[in-house]
Amino acid sequence: MPKKNYEASLREYGVDEITTFDLLAKLIKCYEKAEDSESIDSVVDEYYRIREETLEIEIPDSTDDDILF
Repeated sequence: MPKKNYEASLREYGVDEITTFDLLAKLIKCYEKAEDSESIDSVVDEYYRIREETLEIEIPDSTDDDILF
């Protein structure tokens, strides 16, 4: 269940939402209890890959020409 909640939050809100990060932490705790380090590595790698891709999206910069004094 924690994985489905995390994945739904990731789709709905993205990686920068605190809810998504909290659900990731809960998912990691479940994997730790199950001693499943492979799944922990996988979900953390996926989170940071998506976060990196999100940050690569270019945001148009405003130029000084747009500023009125």
